[in-house]
Amino acid sequence: MSIIPTPQVFRTFVLALALVAGLSVPALANNISVSNISLFQDPTTHTVAVQFNISWENSWRDATNYDAAWVFLKYYNYMAKTWNHATLKCTGSTDSSASNSNSSLTSSSCGFSPGTGTVIDINIPSDNNGVGAFLQRHSASTGGTLSTTKVKLVWDYGHDLLVGDPDTYAANANIQVMAIEMVYIPAGDFKLGSGAASGSSNTASTTTNPTEDRSFYDTVASASISPSVSTTPYSVTSSTAADSLVFTSPNNFFSSKLNAGGPIASGTSAANGTLVQGFPIGYKAFYMMKYEITQGQYKDFLNTLTRTQQASRVACVGDNQFSMTLQACSTTTPSNRNGIRTTDPNGSPNPYVFICDLHTDGDNTKNGRWIAANFLSWLDLESYTSWAGLRPMSEFEYEKAARGPSTPVKLEYAWGTIQIVQATLNAGLAGTKDEISDAAGTSLVGVSNYDTTVNGPMRSGFAAVGSRVPSGGSYWGVMDLSGNVAERVVPVQQGGINPGFGRGFKDVNGNGAFISSDSEAMTYFWPATNNIASNGWRGGAWDGNPQVTSDTATTYNYFLRTSSRTGVSNASDMSPRAAGYGGRAVRTAP
Repeated sequence: MSIIPTPQVFRTFVLALALVAGLSVPALANNISVSNISLFQDPTTHTVAVQFNISWENSWRDATNYDAAWVFLKYYNYMAKTWNHATLKCTGSTDSSASNSNSSLTSSSCGFSPGTGTVIDINIPSDNNGVGAFLQRHSASTGGTLSTTKVKLVWDYGHDLLVGDPDTYAANANIQVMAIEMVYIPAGDFKLGSGAASGSSNTASTTTNPTEDRSFYDTVASASISPSVSTTPYSVTSSTAADSLVFTSPNNFFSSKLNAGGPIASGTSAANGTLVQGFPIGYKAFYMMKYEITQGQYKDFLNTLTRTQQASRVACVGDNQFSMTLQACSTTTPSNRNGIRTTDPNGSPNPYVFICDLHTDGDNTKNGRWIAANFLSWLDLESYTSWAGLRPMSEFEYEKAARGPSTPVKLEYAWGTIQIVQATLNAGLAGTKDEISDAAGTSLVGVSNYDTTVNGPMRSGFAAVGSRVPSGGSYWGVMDLSGNVAERVVPVQQGGINPGFGRGFKDVNGNGAFISSDSEAMTYFWPATNNIASNGWRGGAWDGNPQVTSDTATTYNYFLRTSSRTGVSNASDMSPRAAGYGGRAVRTAP
């Protein structure tokens, strides 16, 4: 198991440069940084080599897992006046340079290079025509700064610009380089459910046998909800994966998930069922965003959209409006620590310019761009993940990312214990890249933002201190899986295995396109928003209500527990924006 690094915050960084200018602009980011971008066009091959420096802190690699950067490019077509996803050349290439001389890569027809400095691998997945690249350490390291200069990725504009004069268009294009911190989660067995009893309500039954709401389990004798129901965790193994996770035992598909008529009857098609071939059950390797989507990332996403597209991905738009809220949008007051607002320097029909302005004072050192994005609807999440070349996660992947292959602990949180302390905001650092909690974790107690004390989400990775439990980190080094904002996931509820239903979800990665509708999401076999069985959430949020037993050693919040499925059983909670809803994306490993 990895030692949790000391991440500061999950980030996406954007740079826009005129191709012909060859300018170099430093990254305004903590931890992950992209700088010194240079662009080299080759009209003969219709490519542009995009060279840059990249670094991030607390990078690690061990025998089983490691962190990485997912890097992708956007280009601005000045004729169409739109931002588009850039196709990378030489998909499927994975290479490194042990001597860091780069000779094998720079001399190849691909033209990409791992640069000079920390030895890295470049992996350009072959699906979706080179939508992005993973950059990750080549050699084992217990943790430290990864820093590499003159990394090269190659934009295949001959593929993307098919009309007019592509060489001229490319020569006048602007390029944005974006980098997202990820964690590699290897293939392997794991368990669903912690072994605690599964209850029918959101409260503990007793202090000695509290329930874990609607958690998975192996088999049951009947569909009744009682302590006599089996609590054995369901094992996901290679043989399970080969069988496409066909559930045939009564009710273990949903545990005691309720519908309008009460518990699902034993042996019915709703209780049992088969997942579509390709459903990501978590056994296979995948990458997961190290942190929840931040407001700065979501703002950067909005700033690559047309004005019409922007309006569909926020609650409201208008001059100087704080745009993500359930209430009427305000020109003066952010809602629940979401400081994303509009400016309109260019006027209609040009796109709005979104900024982060948490304290309404224009101070970029405390503007809140590092805070987890809340008020995200299901379609907001799907559109962002498609745009970034990623995909939503399944609820199985959520549990694997939290627990890893370890033996489940009854009622555990993502950090592997049942002890928890509520985060308290350090007022002096509020909204900055260093925002932290004054309350601290210990070797047994994790820190989580979960009971309205802060009145909004905190900086992604706010509790990271160097080891798993006090950081609130998962087995693999993923941060904030219990609390802060709820993790949008694809559940395995009743319904068909067709696109639009949870059971019909496939591990198809996004291709960089903006998604505006359910029908567009369903072309990926991603769930729609308009049915009860399509989507849900896991892990709880800052606005949950804690359930506390009389025994302080078992203090817990039922929403936050790794195996609690409360958030995949309430139809009214599925699709709308809400103050506690956010999420992150994953990507099937190449």
